[in-house]
Amino acid sequence: MTGNSSVLLTYVFPTIGCVISLLTFSSSFVAVLQVRRTKRLGELNPIPYTGILGLTSGQVIYGSLIKNWFVFFANAPGLLIGLWLILSTIPHATPKVQNVMTAVIMILAMYYSVVALVTTHLEVSTEKRNTIWGFAAAVSLVFFYTGPLSTLVKVVKHKDSSSLNPPFAIMVFINVVMWLSYGLAIKNPFIWVPETIGGALSTTALVLMMIFPRREVIRERERLRQESLAQSANNLETPAADDSSQAASADVQLATDMHRAYLSRP
Repeated sequence: MTGNSSVLLTYVFPTIGCVISLLTFSSSFVAVLQVRRTKRLGELNPIPYTGILGLTSGQVIYGSLIKNWFVFFANAPGLLIGLWLILSTIPHATPKVQNVMTAVIMILAMYYSVVALVTTHLEVSTEKRNTIWGFAAAVSLVFFYTGPLSTLVKVVKHKDSSSLNPPFAIMVFINVVMWLSYGLAIKNPFIWVPETIGGALSTTALVLMMIFPRREVIRERERLRQESLAQSANNLETPAADDSSQAASADVQLATDMHRAYLSRP
């Protein structure tokens, strides 16, 4: 690896990744603000926001332990944003979704409590402690990326991608590229392995959005198709109406000429 490529992969890419991570976590702001205004979720699926909470919690701790400030600052703002997204959407979710989100949050709290107990109260070396937290953070990252799997299945089943958030999906894909490159560059499997999984799933989401358009797009296409058919029908009827009008005018003119000829007889 040359010096320029090393700087690019180990400094530039993670810096861009920090910015894109913030944009990724913030990409649902408009949709969630709409929920806060209307008090309705609509097609928005808030369950992945619990994944943001789990992901950022583990990564903030792991980044602090290994003193990797790219990892830390890429996730610390997301931790606050994840809490805001959850608190803004869970009151307007269905009881079933509320139960799922509550269960996930409780499981995350228990999960990190057990990891903290193992790494602080058992005699483990610093290296083993970092490895345990790296594994725990990687699992939470995989959980975040696989969270929308149920949504992807729903998209395929109903052939409608309305439940997918395009800005969020695009940001996740770009973010994955940055962090996957960085993880490979510093040879940290706790970064590049989950990012590889995330890359596969985010690519799948983007492909599904191209194959199955959103419901409002389908409705707009149908409206335009109906308008086109109506316009074509009007175009076919207009010449026929013109021919009938011309024939009627010719009949009137013929009758007028015959009447004049009759009156002009000697």
